[in-house]
Amino acid sequence: MKARVSAWKRGQSHDKQVYADREQPWPKETVRETLKFFGKSFEDLKGARVLEVGSGMGMIHSLDFNCEAVAIDPLTLHNKYKLSESHAELTTGIGEKLPFESNSFDVVLSYNVLDHCIDPAEVLSEISRVTRPGGELLLEVNTYEVPEIVRNSIIDALDDEHPHHFSSKNVELLITENGYEVASERLMNRFEFLQNPTVRRLGALPFRMRRYFVTGKKV
Repeated sequence: MKARVSAWKRGQSHDKQVYADREQPWPKETVRETLKFFGKSFEDLKGARVLEVGSGMGMIHSLDFNCEAVAIDPLTLHNKYKLSESHAELTTGIGEKLPFESNSFDVVLSYNVLDHCIDPAEVLSEISRVTRPGGELLLEVNTYEVPEIVRNSIIDALDDEHPHHFSSKNVELLITENGYEVASERLMNRFEFLQNPTVRRLGALPFRMRRYFVTGKKV
């Protein structure tokens, strides 16, 4: 656990540096395109109470239509000036201890967060607790489609700013163990966005790094 906490702290320091280079949250068009990976659109979120766990400067801040948007992140205060035009209610906190009532959100977003957490199982337990029955979890996380021994040894050693390294099957199991049915999932090459096809192929080869988009429905 001590090693996980140390990695989390290093990750928080890294995130502060990343945010220092960003002037504003995600553009609305980027959010629109990202939702498509979950099979969703802005129309699906209208009228909903939406929470983003690990919101950073991410999607939730650009939801400027008819929905109730709530953001929670450990670095909310650090980013408060850059979030001055956010459309969300801003909260400082961690995913392992969400300060919200049970069954109080229709949709929970978690984008590039789970592998940054100290205790991912507890985070998903808390997300499940605050999601209403029939509500949805839209989760994206980087995965490594290699044997567990490789993830827990080589990748952990090479990447000490992430407390955890998952395969998509690990994430799917965590989601289903915490009260969700997998409604849709998509596994993308992490380097698909690069224009050079050679870079795309070579970048994915060593540890089969992917982006895992999954939608879970609370049962």
